[in-house]
Amino acid sequence: MVTYYALAETGRDSEPFIITTDPRKLVPSEVIEEDAEQAILPLLNPAYSIATLEPAGPVTLDGDDLPECRDGWTVTKLDGDLSPMFGPQAAQIRAAVAEAERVLIGDGDGETAQAYADAIDAVYEHGYPEAERMAIEALDAYGADGCWWDEVGACAYGGEVKALAARDLIGTVPGWTQEAYDLLTGPWLAAFGRPVHPDDKDR
Repeated sequence: MVTYYALAETGRDSEPFIITTDPRKLVPSEVIEEDAEQAILPLLNPAYSIATLEPAGPVTLDGDDLPECRDGWTVTKLDGDLSPMFGPQAAQIRAAVAEAERVLIGDGDGETAQAYADAIDAVYEHGYPEAERMAIEALDAYGADGCWWDEVGACAYGGEVKALAARDLIGTVPGWTQEAYDLLTGPWLAAFGRPVHPDDKDR
């Protein structure tokens, strides 16, 4: 049996917009305000939910190959755990964003924040932006919302978040390699003294 999903704002009754059979292929950039701060919200709190939908009639595909049901949809479940939308590294992504917001953006550890900025500077001219682009391309190729992932963290951090989001997709598109992943996560390791994912090398 096929299960259908949509992204919904928690506590608001609205018509499902983009519907998919894979929560990782939901398109938050079409639902969440495009401001970078808003992009982070569902990573930190249940401002949005994944709605499980039941069609009221036949399901066909629209021009973008997305499911549609002219008879409408019934929401059978609302789940505030957006982990399926973030992919297999959801727990590590949430932890990294929460720590980055606290330490690098908030009133956390100025020494760590400076070490992180210095580490970014050290690798920026050595392929860092290209590695970010490759991570987004891997997410796009999978069908995830690369535009939204590109906004998470804005200019304050984010390379490691993109890397985590696409970690399981290494090798699926040209250029998204282990080396590119290591380049994006290196500044986190240098500043925090530990890898951003527990299974990454700590050197």
